Amino acid sequence: MKVIMLQIFISIYLICNSCLNQGTFEPEDKKLAEMKKLLPVNWNISILDTMLIIERKDSVWIMFENKINAEPDFNTTQTERENRIMQYGIKAKCRIIYRVEDKWSDRKISAYKANNDSIQRIINSLPEKYHLTELLSQPSKDEQYSFYDLSEEESKALALYNKEQKELEDKKKKLPNCHTDNYSLFYIGMEGTEDELHTVYPGEASTEAYQLQNKICK
Repeated sequence: MKVIMLQIFISIYLICNSCLNQGTFEPEDKKLAEMKKLLPVNWNISILDTMLIIERKDSVWIMFENKINAEPDFNTTQTERENRIMQYGIKAKCRIIYRVEDKWSDRKISAYKANNDSIQRIINSLPEKYHLTELLSQPSKDEQYSFYDLSEEESKALALYNKEQKELEDKKKKLPNCHTDNYSLFYIGMEGTEDELHTVYPGEASTEAYQLQNKICK
């Protein structure tokens, strides 16, 4: 669902791309100005409504390629690889996206952290509540603790545990990833970058994006 929502936003962003304006920054926001100084010369930072967009000016080519457990390809030259990406990939933009809110006060942050800590304490107590402490201490077959050879009673308890855990996790409040002088920033995601399922040309675009992500909210 998060991926779909991000794709929907990207579509809206592309339609409204002409609305981007570097002059939307408040001049007294020194931290936002410092972020801008971190950008390579071919990157731009702008605010569109409630979104902060950090975008590479030059386009990239993105090709779907499942690289999970893939064997290294030693027979293809770098030039051949780049030509293949441009031939079979799609042209797109490399960008980092944050949601923007007015800067949170320290009091609000403390209240939300206290709320999340309280919920986490309840989550931590669930294994004992459902008599699953020993079972959940074993190596799980996946992140949802789906085990084989469970008794009917254990299966029911595990289903109730997973249900309540999810409900509690959903009640946690998302905290800002970082702040400027005037804004609180919430990381949404990146577009046009290399991962286990996508290859990007030029490769330095992804490198720049990941480096910027680490610098913006360090």
